[in-house]
This record gives sequence, structure tokens and C-alpha cells, in this order.
Amino acid sequence: LITVSGVQINGNTVTVTGTGFNTLTVINFFASNGSQLTNFGGLDGGAARIPLTVQNSTSMTFTRPAGAVAGAAFVEALN
Repeated sequence: LITVSGVQINGNTVTVTGTGFNTLTVINFFASNGSQLTNFGGLDGGAARIPLTVQNSTSMTFTRPAGAVAGAAFVEALN
């Protein structure tokens, strides 16, 4: 079972904390691209659109996608 308890941004690196992360985890990352809300994550041809670095089952990082502007965002993690 995945939980997301926090998200921190340092520069372009996004760190997600929670539980249940593993090498099969894929994220949906909803953020503004300037004019509208966009899902920068998900799958594209069976591969994750946003590569994740899973440190352990409670922490993972990814690079903020190009086009995602500063402001409110939402991370959804799926196994």
C-alpha cells in the first residue's frame, strides 16, 4: 500500500516521502504549465514519463519536468 505524506522541492529536485515505494512505482504529477493543469507523469508506451529514483520504501526523488511552472502541484503514486 502506498501513502504520500510529504513533498519537498529543492531547486528542480522533488522529494516524495511516504510508504510503499519500489522500483515499479509510477507517478502522476499534476502541475500548471502556465495556462492549464497538466499531468506530466503517467505512462507513455508502457514506460514511465518521469524517471524516479527510489531511495527506499519511504523516499523517492524525481526531477521537475520541463514546462511545470512554480505553484501548487499534486503527486499521485501508483504501483
